[in-house]
Order: sequence, then C-alpha cells, then structure tokens
Amino acid sequence: MNAFRNYCLLITLLCMLLATSCVEQMDLHEINGNVTGRIVVEGLITNEKKAHLIRISRTDVPIPQSPQAGVSQANVSISEGAHTYLLHPLDTLPGIYATEDTVQGEVGKTYTLHIEIDGQVYTASSTMEPVTPFTPEKEIFRTPNRIENPLPDNFAIYQLEFPKVRYGVAKPAKVVYLAKDPITQDMLNAFHYEFPGVDPQGFLLNFQGHNAQLMLEEGTVIQQYKYSLSQENYEFTRAVYAQTAFKGGLFDRVVANVPTNMSNGALGFFGASEFISRSFVFRKDLLQ
Repeated sequence: MNAFRNYCLLITLLCMLLATSCVEQMDLHEINGNVTGRIVVEGLITNEKKAHLIRISRTDVPIPQSPQAGVSQANVSISEGAHTYLLHPLDTLPGIYATEDTVQGEVGKTYTLHIEIDGQVYTASSTMEPVTPFTPEKEIFRTPNRIENPLPDNFAIYQLEFPKVRYGVAKPAKVVYLAKDPITQDMLNAFHYEFPGVDPQGFLLNFQGHNAQLMLEEGTVIQQYKYSLSQENYEFTRAVYAQTAFKGGLFDRVVANVPTNMSNGALGFFGASEFISRSFVFRKDLLQ
C-alpha cells in the first residue's frame, strides 16, 4: 500500500513539475526585435485563361503591428520553353503582380517564376500535374465531412462542415466550394485539401478550430472547383498546416523548416495546377 501511495505521489509531483516548468516570461520587444526580411512568394499558374497572380512580401515580426507590406519595384516573369509572360504590378494592391488575362497554362508543362529585386534573383519551377476527376456528388456529404441541422426544429437548412484535410485519395488536390447562404444570402466560400494515403500523425482529420462551412437548403446551387497539387506543393502545404494549425501540445517536437521551391533563400511556394469545375443542386436524397 505504501509503495502504491509513493508511486501516486511521484506521478503527481511529475505532473506538477511539467505544468510549472513550461511557463516562461517572454519579452515581446525582444521577440519582435530581429527580422530577417527574407523574400516570401505566393503564386500559382493554372490552365484557366485569366490573369495569374504572384504576391511578394518579406518576413515580418512574429507579432506585427500592421498588415504585412508587399514588395514593390520587382521585375517578375513566368517562362515556359520559348514563351515568357511578363507580370505587371497592381497599383491598388502593393506586392501583387499579374500576368495578362490571356495567359493559360497547359498540363504537363514546366513553368519557371523569375523575380529580380535590388539585384538579387529568385527562381522557382513547377510542373502542372493533371487533376483527378470529381467524385460522385454524394461523396461530399460522407465522413469525414459532417452535416447537421444547425437551427432548432428547422429541418430545411443544413450545415455542411469540412475538416481541413481529407486523407485517402490517389493524388493530392485542393477543393473549393461556393454556395449562397439561404439565411443571409451571402456567398460562402469553403475549401479543404485532399491528401493521399493515411494520416501518419492523426492530427489533420479533426474539427478543432475554425473549419470551412456551407449553409444549404434544398435547391441551393453548389459550385465546386478542384486544383491539382504537385508532390512538392503537397509537401509544402502539409508542412505549413503542421506548423500553424496543429501545433502547441505539451509534448510537440521541434519540426524542420517548411520546404520551399524558391531559390536564393526565399520562402513560400510557386505552383502550377490544373483546374476543373462543376455545379450541382443540393437535394436531400444526396444525404441518403
């Protein structure tokens, strides 16, 4: 009995030690003191005929006092074989650069982003992978997606909630949904990622935190878009999620830096994706 009592006391002391030893006072001024100013790039070219956007910024302090400023005065282009597309800055959105609205990527081709800033050159290349076809409409309402009646005694309106990631597909992709809220009439935008295989860490298939939602009633038109992801883009996206949306536990390990396809010490990712779309009307028989 005494041995058991001593064992329980030891466990209690260890728990108290863990709970108190992780508390450390931090100086916010010290945290915000050192900023590297490294270039951060976000951009995508697709098979849509439209203006494709590239966003360029710099790393900021961990707790910024104002929105992150974009990088102006950059020379930006995207090339593929003998074709080079020049991008122009948008006056109303500093740090955003756009191609002409006639540019259209092709599946199987490799695109190279070229950025020149203050004499420094940054490049990244990405091959446009084919996107997998849409699954049947009923699959949208299957687990791990979750649908319920959010309003008491109202069985005409449904709330469809998506986890941040769905595992178990053949190839990675990003899926986007648009639908008009039947209550507010606002256009709702929801998206989630599809990753192949089985989640090895068991933390991406959860509904904790903010998750994408649609409000539906019979007759609601759902617009669905799907973008292919290369293996590099999939690994980048998964690493970003792992470090931003699913960290903070007591025993979390220190993870490696998020991978990037940018050269010369720049951060972020430039991707190429095939795009497909469809629209359909929500019906209650899709829930069966």
